Amino acid sequence: MCLEKDYNETMKRVVPVAFLSIGILIAVPVSGAMVKGGDVISIPNVIEDDLYVGGGQISIPEDVEGDLISAGGEITVSGDVEEDLILAGGRLNVSGTVGDDARVAAGEIRLNGEIEDDLIAAGGRVELGESSNIVGDVRIAGGEVFVDGLIEGNLHVRAGRVVLRGEIEGNLDVEADDITIFSEIRGRSRIVAPKLLLGNSAEFYDDVEYWTSEGEIDFAPYLREAGASLNPKMAPHEWNAAQLAPAALATGLLLSLITSVLFAGFFIVIMAFLTKNMFSDAAKRLKKSTGGSILTGFLYFTVAPVVILLLMLTII
Repeated sequence: MCLEKDYNETMKRVVPVAFLSIGILIAVPVSGAMVKGGDVISIPNVIEDDLYVGGGQISIPEDVEGDLISAGGEITVSGDVEEDLILAGGRLNVSGTVGDDARVAAGEIRLNGEIEDDLIAAGGRVELGESSNIVGDVRIAGGEVFVDGLIEGNLHVRAGRVVLRGEIEGNLDVEADDITIFSEIRGRSRIVAPKLLLGNSAEFYDDVEYWTSEGEIDFAPYLREAGASLNPKMAPHEWNAAQLAPAALATGLLLSLITSVLFAGFFIVIMAFLTKNMFSDAAKRLKKSTGGSILTGFLYFTVAPVVILLLMLTII
């Protein structure tokens, strides 16, 4: 049991970072964005393009009229983001409206705004507040998950502890060690938990398929023209403790390596932003000074790659 706990803790730390790194690399375009970095960053003005921010403490109170991609110790987003939102950090607070998808990973996540498409979240503690409204589907992996807002799409959760108090208009698919439900659920439900508690306000408007270690539960008071059935085949498989330790070690090392490489790649993308005008500048200088232009090209194509390679090896 101790090995399983250690494995889960390792996965909670490594997987969100690797996942968000992949998301960042997929989402980053090659030009036309604002890049900011520093220990303490506040963006006081409206950003009329994409925004990329990295730092210790980050505050974004104004709107971003493109994508927002940020990594930091503590990130607060109270302005609206017209397109995608991608965040990774220690603590995240989002209260603005996101016009497209949101992908977030952190030790602690609090969302109290509207997300007009899908949400993917991974963290130690994930909270969707009472004022949160997710138009699309929601996928959450975490230690503790609390859902108090409105989810118009489907909800998929894998966690240690789950508390549902909001309204879910789509289907519910949840697996956890401990689940408490006070929600109104309009779609079909699939529930797997050793411990399951149904609150007085819980309502199911479509069929429920479930498994608990306690066996059958009386769903009748909570069903609204729907049925509920216990499915023993849904019981989670038990871990083999003899095989768990090497599997955890191999998985942790592999994901750590992938994470390091991906962050190195992200660094190279940032370098491309910072040097995106070098070629046009070199072409202008070529007409004025042939010798100087040749020297600039030599430095760019020989020294710069070596420096980047050394930085990559340092990061890895």
